[in-house]
Amino acid sequence: LRIILLGVDSRQVNFARLRNWLTRSSERTRPCSNMEYEHLDDEYDCFCVGDAVREYREYMGYPIADKPQRLPKDRVEACFKLVEEELEEFRDTLSRRNTMTSIVWGAYTLSNIVSAVVGIAVEMGIPFDQVFEEVHRSNMTTPIDDEYGTVDENGRVRLPPVGVPPDILSIIKEAQQ
Repeated sequence: LRIILLGVDSRQVNFARLRNWLTRSSERTRPCSNMEYEHLDDEYDCFCVGDAVREYREYMGYPIADKPQRLPKDRVEACFKLVEEELEEFRDTLSRRNTMTSIVWGAYTLSNIVSAVVGIAVEMGIPFDQVFEEVHRSNMTTPIDDEYGTVDENGRVRLPPVGVPPDILSIIKEAQQ
């Protein structure tokens, strides 16, 4: 296997870490949590975005918290700037490229946006995959009505009532132990 790292100074690459990552690549895909996937066959493994971003941040030597905590004050502005830069790159990609290139680079920049945002969660020690699944579970309990999503006379979008609220506090408390 030969890997070409374009635009990367080879003196900055930790080849031992890269080799270790490549060796473990077949072991990386695993179920994200205890969530049941009854509609999938036994051979299905999900890809855990939080775990993948954590792995990347470990590889690069970026900050990671082992338990949930506030983002350090000196990191807040840098995190916002990173997300803003990724969003701006997405905007530029969609406005300046032909259709297929726009779709491909749009997908790429959207992945970078997700990585940036989840990276902040990892830096804060938030178990992102579990929180995301809990919010998704809550969202799926939202009642459906044809009136929701319409605009009322004041120009506001009607939102549906919340179904069963997500229990994020339990996830954070468990992660702090």
